[in-house]
Parts: sequence; C-alpha cells; structure tokens
Amino acid sequence: MGSWNCYIEIKTDRITLDRMISEYEKNQTYQEMFYFGKREDGFNDGYNAGIVSIIDIFLPANHLIYNFLSKYISCNLYIRTNGIERPYDFTQKSDFIKFMYDVWESKIDSVYDQLGVIVINHKRYHKIRSKLYKKYYIKIPKCTKSENDSEYDIICSEIVNINSSGITVRNGKTDIKFRFDECAKNYANENSLENSCCVATRDITKLTFIFYTHPKIKVVFKKHFFKDLVSGKSAASKFLELQNAINMYGYTSYDLS
Repeated sequence: MGSWNCYIEIKTDRITLDRMISEYEKNQTYQEMFYFGKREDGFNDGYNAGIVSIIDIFLPANHLIYNFLSKYISCNLYIRTNGIERPYDFTQKSDFIKFMYDVWESKIDSVYDQLGVIVINHKRYHKIRSKLYKKYYIKIPKCTKSENDSEYDIICSEIVNINSSGITVRNGKTDIKFRFDECAKNYANENSLENSCCVATRDITKLTFIFYTHPKIKVVFKKHFFKDLVSGKSAASKFLELQNAINMYGYTSYDLS
C-alpha cells in the first residue's frame, strides 16, 4: 500500500465479489476516487479484495466508499483496515467515516505535517473554485438502494453444467455455481414455508430466472441473432431448456409471466 494512502481489505464470497467488481467497473466516479480490485496474494486469510484511496481526499473518498460498500451490507462483508478487523455493519455514513478517521488519524496527521494540505484561500474561494470546478470537481450522488440491489444480473451466454445438485452458468469468463437445495431453503424462509421445492422465479416474456441464492442471482438469456443461428439454439429455447432441467431434478420455478 502507498505510504500516503488509506486502504480497506475486504472478505466476502465469490458471487458478491463479482457483483462488486462489475459495479465498480461501470462507475467512473468510483474509479476516479478510489481503487478497488481482487487481491492477488493467494487469499490465505480469506480477504480477497481491497480498496485504496488517497488521504488528500479522505472525506469525499470515504463518502463514496460508504455508498459502494453499503449496497452489500446484507452479504456478510468483513473489513480490515490498518490492522483493525470487523464486520461491515455500518448503517450510518457518519459512523463509518468516524471509524475510518479514528483508525487512520495518526497517518492523516503525518501527511498534513510532512506534505501539507490543499488550501483554497477563503477570501478568494468563489473565484478560485470557479476556475477549478470544471476540471477537478465531481458531483457525488446520494447513496440510494434500488429494489434490485439484492439481485445479481448475469448475462448468461452458456449453461456450463446442470445436475441434481445445481447449475453452473458462465458470465463472461467466470463460472458461477449455485445449489438447488440452498435455493429451495431460501425460498421457503422468505415465504414463511416449512419447506419448498421452488428454487427460482421465471418470466418467459423477459427470458429471465431469478434464483433464491444469497444474494439472489438473475440469469438473463439475451437474444443474439447470429450467435443463435450458429449454435442452433434461440434464447427462448435455452430458457425452456433450463426450466425443463429444473423440473427433471425434482424442483420447480414460480411463473411470473
């Protein structure tokens, strides 16, 4: 880690990590304010990702980091920063920023003492700010959580494997596997049932399945004329193939169409 940086190591499951990477790569503001990526040291301690930000922008960076991490608060994240380890269970932005400041206070003081700080003279603030605004200022949206934050969109180009235990699908170069029995248990818990054979909801009008993993996984069959022509299978036929496979192994999916 850079000597004038703050960092947060993150421990989570593979599906959640893939969701986080996908969101980060689509968000230019996140990319400009902090670095996020997988750790490449073997993951021996379970911490498989990390965030790095610079101390000069400590407050706005941690404002955005809170927005980013809080979308996954239900996914059992653990964080470790400057040797302090804890679950990520912050429900207030102020609590997270205070925690980060308390952990990094001595490093922040050292940066201010040895390198100084960026200062805008308060008497000429508006004039200086107007010159800097277009080049350096970024608007930070409020942290919002949509109804679909708990779902992970997988653009399903290929079903790698289906058997009695579950399904493996391919998302880009990543294979993601989930178990039928876990999906059925989650469906039963969510709907206050003693038990269930239902593992997903399906909507043929949208060519989607939403599996009751944790977090939920949305498998989307996209229509690609030339790819479908070469493979001999349309998106609709792949959808029906998955539906039939679920039924064949003794499970069901709930029809939303």
